[in-house]
Amino acid sequence: MSLTNNPNTLAQILFAGTIASFVLSVRTDRRAYGVFTGICAVGLLATGSRASVLSAVVALAIYIVYTRGGQTYLRATLGLLAITIVSVLILLPSLNQFGIHVTFTGRVQLWTATMHAIAERPIVGYGLGDASEMINTFVDDPALQEFGPHNSYLRMTLHLGIFGGLSYLVLTGWVFLRHVTAKRIDVPFVAIGAGFAINQLFEDNMMFEPTIVSIVMTVVFGYLVADHLHLRRTYRQEHRNRRPIMRCDDSDTGLNTNGSMSSRSSSRTLVRPDPTSARYVAKPKPKRRTNRRSRRRYGRRVRRER
Repeated sequence: MSLTNNPNTLAQILFAGTIASFVLSVRTDRRAYGVFTGICAVGLLATGSRASVLSAVVALAIYIVYTRGGQTYLRATLGLLAITIVSVLILLPSLNQFGIHVTFTGRVQLWTATMHAIAERPIVGYGLGDASEMINTFVDDPALQEFGPHNSYLRMTLHLGIFGGLSYLVLTGWVFLRHVTAKRIDVPFVAIGAGFAINQLFEDNMMFEPTIVSIVMTVVFGYLVADHLHLRRTYRQEHRNRRPIMRCDDSDTGLNTNGSMSSRSSSRTLVRPDPTSARYVAKPKPKRRTNRRSRRRYGRRVRRER
């Protein structure tokens, strides 16, 4: 509570700082980054934010799995993580029937109230405004009526309707799907982005808001989108330089007895270029001599030719 008005806000900043400092300490072998990692980790635990601690553990697991096992193990880890989260959210309402009451500090009741409010206006939503006032009529506990949905995806759906909520969810999922299927990824940003995606399940901090957590989150996701577009542009340029050539096979050309062209002349063979051949190897351009003597010789040669 010493730096922000909410310990969860401080915890989200410390989560990102813990992962970033840990990656820098591993890559640079500097003790200062290790000290920063310890400070951020201790501060994160002191805030008591379980959602941010879970995000830090998941992000750290993603980084370690990718550096140790490669992208194949990373895909399996992300798939297992997605299945686990969806299963928990689906089975959460049915746990009360077995005597297991999981409230997540009142968040389950807030999520239920938010879904009831969304059911009233599912298409256009309630528009911009205070989310706590939109759902307080559906909250039974008076102590929770001043809180928002505590779920960024539900909050976006509450404001903009089903199409707005799905668009926000697709934006988040598209970023990770593109990076997981790519040949090269920037794993620290992917890990921090995955942590923020999980943290949004338990907090109201969305992108596109003028808060410090939203700004950091938007920078992370914006970098992931820009990195994907850069990789796609680079791949297209490399693919264009190695485009296959279509050429006719001279051995199949000929004329029929009536003078018409035979069908063999229209056959084409797909020839794959050899990337190691001299034709496809980029040759350095000769440097242009710009000294005074070379310009004089060039001028005399041009006048002589004229």
